Amino acid sequence: MAPSKLKYRCFCKAIQNADGSPEYSAKWMGAKGAIFKVYENEIACGSWSIPFEEITSATLFHTKQWFIPVKVLRLVTETNSHQLGFNPWAKPTDHMVIPISEEHVRLRYSAFSIGIRVVLVGAAIVYIIN
Repeated sequence: MAPSKLKYRCFCKAIQNADGSPEYSAKWMGAKGAIFKVYENEIACGSWSIPFEEITSATLFHTKQWFIPVKVLRLVTETNSHQLGFNPWAKPTDHMVIPISEEHVRLRYSAFSIGIRVVLVGAAIVYIIN
């Protein structure tokens, strides 16, 4: 199905196979940076195309990365889930024709993210001592 009229576009970072609420994780290190587009019948992000009729659940998470407010949209279909991170001024959900729940959450830390921070702090301490 070809996309219909473009209603909104903005930049986002996106990952696939992301369940649950957003967290600092290795997946975001390799996140796809792309233009997010909202059409009348689907959304597109880079090479991904998700028709609205295939979306079974949509949640907009409001959170902060350090002190900067950000929004993460989780879209779930029968076969996949996506998380799309937006800048604070972006308002893509205002143009989408599906029900979207909203949650205010704190970003969690994955085991990988905690491990990286421990290694970095350890390296800084060794550098300072030497």
